[in-house]
Amino acid sequence: MVPAVWKIIGVLLLVVWLAFLVVGAIFKLVVPMLVAGVLILGGVLLYRAVTESDKTPLP
Repeated sequence: MVPAVWKIIGVLLLVVWLAFLVVGAIFKLVVPMLVAGVLILGGVLLYRAVTESDKTPLP
């Protein structure tokens, strides 16, 4: 028979493992979108800074 302490430790390890699994999946999905967004924003701001026809202030 397994003592109750080991059952509690097992459940806690399972919860921690599932939390890392979810956070890792979210991180893996969000980081490429953030990189793409920063690159697109940088390109737009660079284009607006270089073109002389658009004199509106940058945000």
